[in-house]
Amino acid sequence: MVKLFLFDLDQTLLDSRSVSEAARVHDWDYVRRHLDKVKPHMGSNAVLAHKIPDQLKALGKVIGIITNSPRWYAQRLIEEFDITNDVLVSSCDCSRAKPDPEPIVRALQICNRPSNDAIMIGDSADDRKAAENAAVRFVGATWISQELTNCNNIEVIACPSKILNYARFGEAIDL
Repeated sequence: MVKLFLFDLDQTLLDSRSVSEAARVHDWDYVRRHLDKVKPHMGSNAVLAHKIPDQLKALGKVIGIITNSPRWYAQRLIEEFDITNDVLVSSCDCSRAKPDPEPIVRALQICNRPSNDAIMIGDSADDRKAAENAAVRFVGATWISQELTNCNNIEVIACPSKILNYARFGEAIDL
């Protein structure tokens, strides 16, 4: 049974499309001025994606957030949206970012968990590659970003509540 749930932050837990292009080109001044444009995502069944970690924590799960964004950015959003987590690994914490497995491996080490005890939920090919290279199961989140929608041989979910069903009941996440 999975004990450690690792989440990407942008386009997985929060809808940050309004600042994503600026973040991609590292225009952090623009991002800082427009952080108020980052929004929660309301999934079907009225499940807020950024509240999934709270519910997983209540089930005794360990929660990690893995982001290629700087620590100040991630911490500010985590605080603003009150996102439960046990570990945050940002671009400031590693010498290499996703798709390199280093951020995921670091989270596994901090949480003292083996890779087969973890699952990574993310929205991008970089998230997927990092998880694969760290030998961690990957599930693609398509409730905000559609990047992984047409990928072959990948588990994808379009509704955050499916993560809770998996954690509670061990139900398979639909392919």
